[in-house]
Formats: sequence, structure tokens, C-alpha cells
Amino acid sequence: MNSFPKIVVWAESGLALLLLAGTSCSVTRVQQTKKVANKEAESFEKLRKAAEQGDATAQTRIGLAYCQGSVQPIDNTEAERWWRKAADEGNIQAQKCLGGAYFLNQLGMPHDDAEAARWYRKAADQGDAEGQFILGGNYETGEGVSRDMSAATNWYRRAANQGYLQAQSRLGWLYFMKQNFQDAAYWNRKAADQGDAFAQTILGFQYCQGQGVRQDYDEAARWYLKAADHGDPLAQSYLGSMYLLGQGVLQDYVEAYKWLNIAAASSKLIFPGIQKNFSRQRDFVASKMTTGQIAEAQRLSREWKPQKQAAIPLRSDHQKD
Repeated sequence: MNSFPKIVVWAESGLALLLLAGTSCSVTRVQQTKKVANKEAESFEKLRKAAEQGDATAQTRIGLAYCQGSVQPIDNTEAERWWRKAADEGNIQAQKCLGGAYFLNQLGMPHDDAEAARWYRKAADQGDAEGQFILGGNYETGEGVSRDMSAATNWYRRAANQGYLQAQSRLGWLYFMKQNFQDAAYWNRKAADQGDAFAQTILGFQYCQGQGVRQDYDEAARWYLKAADHGDPLAQSYLGSMYLLGQGVLQDYVEAYKWLNIAAASSKLIFPGIQKNFSRQRDFVASKMTTGQIAEAQRLSREWKPQKQAAIPLRSDHQKD
């Protein structure tokens, strides 16, 4: 029994339970499962032979199999051994696996930020975008390397230029905090176009304030809505404020209350301090509403669910009619 993967053990155990319960079960299904397991075992042996012959990709996959216990029982020593062989031969995935193992204290390996950074650098030096982004994070936080924001920005930019979403978003935020608003808008738009809610929020704020872009309340409202529909509490609160003031959208107290109420609920665990501000803004809007309007806004809040895209009626759309 130990020679079979877990799926076969589960299938045979399930069959025994069904028979004990007096329920019929197809033996054919179990036999098919065994055939699949046998094919997986054969594939594993072929993979092992390739790994033993020096195939770095096969070595990486063998290490992953031992790490996950997908075909063979979990064996951390074997996983590390095969990953190290592949990593020493320049396999990027193996290098990142080792970096992650050192950083997360996996495979029984000690937590070692310096070793983690060393392996991520090897992947980054070969042009791997994920490795570059992680190494950028190392330099930003000083984990395993001396803190160096210039180096962090450089590695983030390398990853961002390859379209790596997290790097684009991080660059946008770093430039925004440095008040380099033009570069911030450039990278925030790159990340926002890929669906990053945080970048969408910051880009919306830039349009609202005219920072690095021409002030445009319509554009601000569009980006706030995209981020709000992804569940970003800040975007939800900003959108609520725009409905309150009628900036970029038609003034609508029901929508203002709805979004501020959703923001307060969304930020309860993430931003408990800010949540109070959202609640106060919502209550201020409520002071301008009828009982019926409040009830409607609360209903809309309860029924709201994240959406991928949504159209928003802009004030300029009505002015063109």
C-alpha cells in the first residue's frame, strides 16, 4: 500500500467505507485510479533518470515532487539536494525555490535572509522578473542585504519593465511617496491597467488632485470605481466622497452612503483606525438623507459584491446629452 500515491489510498479507503455502508461502488474506478498512479510512478522514474543525467529542469521537478509529496513521500533532504544541484547549474526556478526555503524556513533549513537574497540574486541576474522584484524587496527592507533604496528601485524597475505587476505597483507607490508624480502616474497606470486595485486607487487620487496628470474628476471616478469594485477600502471611501460632492459623478447621497458604508465594513480588520473616519463620513451623509434613502443605501451596501468591471455614469456624460 505504501508504494501507491495518497490518491489510491483514499480511493481504496473510500471503497471500503461505501461497502460497509451497503452502497455499491465501481471497482473499475479504483482500477483506473491505480493505472493513473502507475503512470505517475513511471513518469517519476523517467524524470529521475533525466535528473541523474544532469538535466536541471528534471532535477528541479524532482525536488518539487519530494517537497510536495505528490508522487513520492515528502523528503525534505531529497528536495534540497535536487534543487541545489539544479540551482548550481543555473536553473532559475531551483534558485528561487532555495531562496524561498531559506526565507520561509522550509525543508528543515534555517531561516537565513542572506542566503535567501543570494539565491534570489542569481535568478535576478539571469533576468527573472520575480527574482528581481523579490531582490528589490530585500534591498528596500534590508533583509539579507544592506538597505539601499536606490538598488531597490533599480531592481523593481527591471522587473516592472518586463511587465511584472507587483513591481509596477510598488514603483508607482515609491515615486508617489517621493512626490515624483509623473513617474508615479506612469507606473501606477501600468499596474492599474493590469487590474491592481491599489495602483488604481492611487492613480484615481492623482487625477483627483492633478498630481502628475491633468486634473480630471471623471478619470478619478473611473479609477476609484475600478478599485472599489475590487474591494479597496480607500477607493470606496474616495468614491463615496465624490458622490457626496458631485465631483466627476452626479451628486447622489444614496451612492455616497453606500460606498462609505462598504468602506467602513471593508476596513474593519485591515484599517481599524481609518474605519472610524469612514463611519463618521457615512454618518455625516446620513444627516442629509431621509429615512427611506438611508434604508435604500443600506440595502445596496448589503447586496454589493465585487465586480470585474462596471460602467459609471459621469457628470460629463449627462452634460453631453
